[in-house]
Amino acid sequence: MMNTQVQEKWFWAWVLNGYTTTVSGDVIKLKTAK
Repeated sequence: MMNTQVQEKWFWAWVLNGYTTTVSGDVIKLKTAK
């Protein structure tokens, strides 16, 4: 049980981290375009 929960937390941390990085990259691209 514990192992599954830990893996789930790491999975969401990885997903959210990748998502925020993508959003930040898009924002920087928009600022550079202007």
